[in-house]
Amino acid sequence: MKGRLERNSAAVVAGVRTCALPSWLNHISPDGASRLIHAFGVLSRPGERMSSARAVEVPSPDEMAVIVERGLARVGSMLGQLSEEIQTLRLLVYEPGLLRLAKQGVEAADQETARQLLKMLDGGASDPLRHGPRRGGRPAKGQLELFDRVEG
Repeated sequence: MKGRLERNSAAVVAGVRTCALPSWLNHISPDGASRLIHAFGVLSRPGERMSSARAVEVPSPDEMAVIVERGLARVGSMLGQLSEEIQTLRLLVYEPGLLRLAKQGVEAADQETARQLLKMLDGGASDPLRHGPRRGGRPAKGQLELFDRVEG
């Protein structure tokens, strides 16, 4: 993906080491993988906040290559970490992106993977979807949550 995003992709692909997703992500869709990697790589420093305008803007190919590289490194390192280290990593993850994937992923495996990652980042909370994003900001204004709470 990194090679395809760089300007001279034909020359770059030959010299770039292949960087595969961790094996525990092989079961998710390409859409889920790209959204997950984006959520892990879009923030450049701990606790950084994203404006709603920045969240929907399309990054340049160079910016996207940096996001992908950073996201793959963070996702790849997550499994071998202790819970205290995962809490530090939590400050580098764009949680609203993971929450959207957990609620609206195109496949059930995408949604479940995002839920499990949110649970790991939260230290094992029972249901990360009930609490919403933890770091400041207003809750989403979408109406889907209204219908989720209606009981039959």
